[in-house]
Amino acid sequence: MHNGNCLCGQVSYELNAEPDRIDLCHCSVCRKAHGSVLSAGASVPAGAFNILTGEALLHYFESSPGKRRYFCRNCGTHLFARTTANPDVVRLRVATLNTDLTHPVVKTLHLDSAPHWFADTVQYQVPPA
Repeated sequence: MHNGNCLCGQVSYELNAEPDRIDLCHCSVCRKAHGSVLSAGASVPAGAFNILTGEALLHYFESSPGKRRYFCRNCGTHLFARTTANPDVVRLRVATLNTDLTHPVVKTLHLDSAPHWFADTVQYQVPPA
């Protein structure tokens, strides 16, 4: 079992499934929705995803017809998305998990949409002094 929450901690959830794949998406819609160079999401069965606290704080933005991106009204954390076309699936934002996933396959999508500077990014284990 996994658990996670938003930045302020007011919305928390549990996940009773192990996602087998994480998608790292660089499309312009995901970058805008997350305010980041990419989004990291995993599809999980809706029946395995339960909001524990703060359900009244959840609000959504319909980013395209039938796709709702849910976030905490208090801190703005984007927690998950759902679509009317696939109501049995929740697209979980894996950065909100408090527990590690066991060996998911990681797939990168729309890398051609990533900012040109992303490919040349220097990587550090710890930020330099």
